[in-house]
Amino acid sequence: MVRKGKRLLKKILKIIYIFHLFLAVLVFLVCLVYSNVNPKVGTLMLYREIKNRYKVQPVEYISINKIPRQLKILVVAAEDSKFYEHWGVDPEAISEALSRKDNLKKKYYGASTITQQLARTLFLLPDKNFFRKYMEIFIAVEMDILLQKEKILELYLNSIEWGKGIFGIKGAAEYYYGKGVSELSMEEMVELVTILPNPIKYGPGNFMKRKLFLRRYEFLASVAGLTNQEWNDDNQNGEGITNSYDSFYIEEEISSSNEQNQAGFLSE
Repeated sequence: MVRKGKRLLKKILKIIYIFHLFLAVLVFLVCLVYSNVNPKVGTLMLYREIKNRYKVQPVEYISINKIPRQLKILVVAAEDSKFYEHWGVDPEAISEALSRKDNLKKKYYGASTITQQLARTLFLLPDKNFFRKYMEIFIAVEMDILLQKEKILELYLNSIEWGKGIFGIKGAAEYYYGKGVSELSMEEMVELVTILPNPIKYGPGNFMKRKLFLRRYEFLASVAGLTNQEWNDDNQNGEGITNSYDSFYIEEEISSSNEQNQAGFLSE
């Protein structure tokens, strides 16, 4: 019995090792491709098209250099204020989330960084479970090792979901405002970043109906209201952002939706 148990344990460990090795190689190869070639599709896009029957619009990729600096700053401030400091995962945010969840009626799974959200969008399905969260963390750490921060942000802004069948900032700008990304006003940028946690249920025209979305909007408006001198001195390329929006409370409300929230916490 003892020998059989040891053999079984060895087999299980071998399977786990092979699985992680395969995943690591797969992510490495994909990141190698994505460092030079713009991705046209991700697992979330396929899921929305096949499972949810959304008419997914073709993604029009835009270089990070053509995305307004203010928009990048707003996204980092709202979604992941330590983006330029952490290694793909923010342990402090996860720890804080776990300590807070005990005070809520629902169960929540950790705070997702920009890199984790990207990993989920490109590689995983929007299922709410610990295994997916583990996979998300594993992939995010490897992506942070292999890709430059600006490349990760570029991939994020071009791949993230912004509505039913709408992916990427260029598609969002055209869908909601009928204009190019460079033509967006500060107000429009604030509105687009505000709806990121749940763009399936909310858009620029209806998010203010919810008090917690209004809090997020007000925070982003305050960030956007910084003087030009402060933008130039303190926030070059989105770095040095010290203010951050606490997405925990907004996720507490919007997670009741049947759709997958992009950032923050998952309820069960």
